[in-house]
Amino acid sequence: MVKDRVLSLSVIVFFVLMYLETFTFREKSTIDVVAPATYPRILIIIILLIALVIFIKTFTNKEQDKKRPTKDFKFSLAKYKDVILLFLIFCIHIILFSKIGFVAASLFFLFFSQVLLKGIHKMRHLYVNLAVTISITFVIYYAFTNILNVVLP
Repeated sequence: MVKDRVLSLSVIVFFVLMYLETFTFREKSTIDVVAPATYPRILIIIILLIALVIFIKTFTNKEQDKKRPTKDFKFSLAKYKDVILLFLIFCIHIILFSKIGFVAASLFFLFFSQVLLKGIHKMRHLYVNLAVTISITFVIYYAFTNILNVVLP
């Protein structure tokens, strides 16, 4: 729990500094729908709240920390296989983002991350996966290009 406490406290300090940095962003102009600092501030506040919850939880679960057994590397690797694969899919997404553009790279990332996390056991799962992938990609694209005025590749 001490590691969780230190990590959450570090995240809180870092994101408080990030929040303070948003005050250096330019002000809202007449063509902007929202100020450039609005979206980063919302994300930073969400992260700060999550880190604060984790920090508070480190003081409540003292008995559970004593019961936690130590595991070897192979156990950890098998346990976190999906997380590692998801990280690799994300890295491929970042590489593809600049080469083939936002829409195609995001379609790739969302489709394969859902296959990894949920699986496709029936044909209905494939249709749901495709519907979610396509709708989320185009909603995000619309939000960035039309609401936030950010040009995506």
